[in-house]
Amino acid sequence: MICIFTYPIKKLIDYTDDEKKCILIKGEWFHYNDDYIQYLNDSMNDIETVYISKYDFNNQMLEDYRAKKFEEEKGLKKYKDLSDEEIRKKINNKYYKERVFNLVMEEEHGFKDFDRKNQNLKKDVKVEAMDLYKNNTMFAVKIGSKASKLNYVVDQSLLSLQLTKSGKLEYVPKDVTKIGIWLIFDTKSTLKFTDGKPDLSQLNLLSLKNKLDEWKKEVRQKGYIPIVYVNFWEK
Repeated sequence: MICIFTYPIKKLIDYTDDEKKCILIKGEWFHYNDDYIQYLNDSMNDIETVYISKYDFNNQMLEDYRAKKFEEEKGLKKYKDLSDEEIRKKINNKYYKERVFNLVMEEEHGFKDFDRKNQNLKKDVKVEAMDLYKNNTMFAVKIGSKASKLNYVVDQSLLSLQLTKSGKLEYVPKDVTKIGIWLIFDTKSTLKFTDGKPDLSQLNLLSLKNKLDEWKKEVRQKGYIPIVYVNFWEK
């Protein structure tokens, strides 16, 4: 028997117009008034936000890392029947931007890399608790500049927070005190600085600020300290 289910397409679309301070949720438009915008900005200023310039990244660093891995891995048995061009393509796919960033943070800056270390919760259900860990802080990392991409990392952090608090993630260090989100903006115009410090309240990404506000409250309710790292990926 075949069941057919129909649903209006407008109810499947979530969209934020940051310029007009409006958001579309399940087919309904909502407008944020100035009081709520001020609340969100105050909420962003309440989050510890850190920028460390030596963690900035760029495309040349990415290519240098891939070139190093090509030299190290081109002789592997699995590549023996491939041309150099084919091997380079596979190496580049294997070492995508976020993976390379995480690996470099581990190799050069003392972080522990948990990227791609998944745990099976149920059959066919795998969870990645975090990307990086250092100084009692577990980080979820995302590179981008649009809310549609950056919102994902907040959801990832919330899920791992819930599973960590419930004790369902076996390999999470027991000394976690902070839950971190690491936003790596691929354009410097996305984030402004105030008095030399990154200013999340100046983000023109309304839906991201909404999510960070909810995330901050959930982290604190679970007994942890929320922290946001910000850096830049230059082309």
